[in-house]
Amino acid sequence: MARATHKVAKSLAVGVAAVLCLAAVTAGLATSTNWAARLVVTQALKAYDDAIPGSVRVGAVHGRLGAALVLDDIVLRDRDGQLRVEVDKIGVRWRPWQLLFGPVEVAASVKGVRVFLGSDPSAALADLAPPRGPPGEEETALMPDVPLDVRIALAVEDVRVFDAPPQKDRRRLLVLESLTGLAAAKGQGGGVALKMR
Repeated sequence: MARATHKVAKSLAVGVAAVLCLAAVTAGLATSTNWAARLVVTQALKAYDDAIPGSVRVGAVHGRLGAALVLDDIVLRDRDGQLRVEVDKIGVRWRPWQLLFGPVEVAASVKGVRVFLGSDPSAALADLAPPRGPPGEEETALMPDVPLDVRIALAVEDVRVFDAPPQKDRRRLLVLESLTGLAAAKGQGGGVALKMR
């Protein structure tokens, strides 16, 4: 009987080790290949697209989830298909292993942003955010309430805001050549601090 128990325990240990190795290899592939990055970003964008009345499309995804990721040619449209926001490039660099030891440091850059408003700017951009529930209904958290220390260095270049979509006569309302900032967040309970330069 002891020999059978020993065999079962040994088989179970080998099975658990195999599952852990498979999980480690899968995690390594998921964070180190361009294919995995495209898959994850595509699924995340699909979820966002399904949650908003408007639509979002990305021309290309480059890089890896575990290091640097770049999204090119981002286009956001309202529910009528009217172009509202174009972004040439969004880049994100981070080190995922910092999740284990913290703080997680993220460098994000946004380049070439064009925003097209209409006669009612808030309505023009409302289709790009998920609809809110009825008053008093609890909202779903964007981030779990975990003691996660995240620090983001953000650089934004070349933002232009127009009073009408590109097909119409339009005036440029705002030009922002460069903006840098630092943001820090600690779970949901820790709040967010933001410094802009």
